[in-house]
Amino acid sequence: MEIETKNASLDTLAVTIKTLHVSGKQMTLAVFRQLPIKYENKDAELWGIVRYSIKDSGDIWLVFSNNGILYRRALILHKPEGYYLKKHRENIKTQKELIYKMQLPTSYYQPSHIQQEKDTFNKLLAEDIDILKRHNDSVNEYNKEYNLSLMNQLFIAV
Repeated sequence: MEIETKNASLDTLAVTIKTLHVSGKQMTLAVFRQLPIKYENKDAELWGIVRYSIKDSGDIWLVFSNNGILYRRALILHKPEGYYLKKHRENIKTQKELIYKMQLPTSYYQPSHIQQEKDTFNKLLAEDIDILKRHNDSVNEYNKEYNLSLMNQLFIAV
């Protein structure tokens, strides 16, 4: 498909840029790096995000205030890895094997062996519940961080 120039146009749009200022001057990267790092609480006032890479610390930063002090913290935006679910699937396979063994005739096992298998099964079941809870917590934290990353972007002086 070809578009003729008589059908195309250029328009100028207004852009709003929010910048961080300290004592009337635009915040520099050096000053930004000096902001204390803290995790926000429910009373924190969220100011926005800053896209600035600090090696081994983060690439996207949440800026917020609490009790009149500015803070920053890195947003972790990688999706939770499938570790917990992979581990859970491995446990399910082991549990199925244990259930099969427990259904064998009692002459196959001594009573102490059966109790040991049941104890192992119950332990794996408790671990599975913990694994799924940690996975859900990880997903919930990712969703929170992702939503924070959609806030207004703040600019700081280079």
